[in-house]
Amino acid sequence: MLVIGGGPAGMEAARVAAKRGHDVTLVEAADRLGGTMRFSALTTPDNEPMVHWMAHAIADARVDVQLATAATPAMVNGLNPDVVVVATGARRTLGPLAGAASVHGLPRLHTGDDLRALLDGGTSPAGATSDVAGGASIGAADGTVVDAPFGRTTRAVVSIGRRLGLLDSPSLVRALSRRWLPLGRRVVVVGGGLVGLELAEFLAARNRQVAVVDAGAQMGLPMALPRRWRTVRQASGHGVALVRDTTVEGLVPGGVAVRRGERTAIMPADDVVVAEGVQADTSLADALAADGRVVHVVGDAGGVGYIEGAVRTGHDVAMSL
Repeated sequence: MLVIGGGPAGMEAARVAAKRGHDVTLVEAADRLGGTMRFSALTTPDNEPMVHWMAHAIADARVDVQLATAATPAMVNGLNPDVVVVATGARRTLGPLAGAASVHGLPRLHTGDDLRALLDGGTSPAGATSDVAGGASIGAADGTVVDAPFGRTTRAVVSIGRRLGLLDSPSLVRALSRRWLPLGRRVVVVGGGLVGLELAEFLAARNRQVAVVDAGAQMGLPMALPRRWRTVRQASGHGVALVRDTTVEGLVPGGVAVRRGERTAIMPADDVVVAEGVQADTSLADALAADGRVVHVVGDAGGVGYIEGAVRTGHDVAMSL
C-alpha cells in the first residue's frame, strides 16, 4: 500500500493500515512530516503534540517513510502498489491578485504556503503555489511564473537556521519569530476563515499592525459555534482589525485597494497574505485512476476541511481496506 502525503490524513491512513497488517510506504514531497498541521502548530500550539505523536506512531507501526520524494504516476507505477491513498492536500492560489505579485513597488504578496515554507523551514507541499525555502518562483492562478515574495537574504537566513536545526520545533520557531520575522509592520490578511484569523493573531502578537479583510458579513465561517466566537474574539483581543463586507480590488503602491458597497478606500500595507482560495486537488488521484490503479483520496485533496476531518477521512479509508 502506498500513501502519498505526510499530513494528518496521510499519516493517519498509514498508521491505521500498518496496524491492520498492511505493508505501507508513505512518500512526502517536503523534507518533514506534518503538512498543514505542522504549520498550524505555529499559530495553535495545542496542535504541536499531535504532530509529534503521529510521527512517532507511524514509526512505531513500521511505516516506510520516504521524505523529499515527489509522487508522479511514473514513480507510482514503478512501485506498483496494490492500493494508493492520495493525501496531497489542497491547491492554494493567489486568486485575482496573482497578476500583481510580479509588479515592483507594490506590497509584497504571499499565500499561507509562502509563510508555511518560510517559518517551518521546509518545502511547500505538492500542489502548493510556492516553494520559498528552496526556490524562487510562484505559480500564479493563470499559470504564469512570478518572483518569490522573499528575497535572497531572507532565504539565506532561513537556510542557515534550517541547517542549525533552529526550525525543527514549532515551539522554537514561535519563540524565534518574536525576534525576527521578515514581514513589514503593516499586514493585510485576505480571508477571515480559521487560517486567516489565527495567522492574523500570530502576526499581531509579533508587533504587526494587522487587518483581516473578508467579503462576508461574519468572520470565522464555516467554523461552528462557540469556536467561531472564540477565534474572532482572540484575534480582536490582540488588536487585529476585522473588516467585514469588504472585497479586495487590487494592490496599489503602499497598500490595498478595497471596496465596500459603492465606497472604495486604500488600506496601508507592507505585506498582503492571501488566506483563502483553497481548492481540493484530485489531479494526481485522477491520473493514477486513469492508469487503472485503486485510488482513495483523503484529507484536503478530496474536500477542504479542518484537521479533525482530515484525520477522520484517513482513518475511515484505512479501516475499509
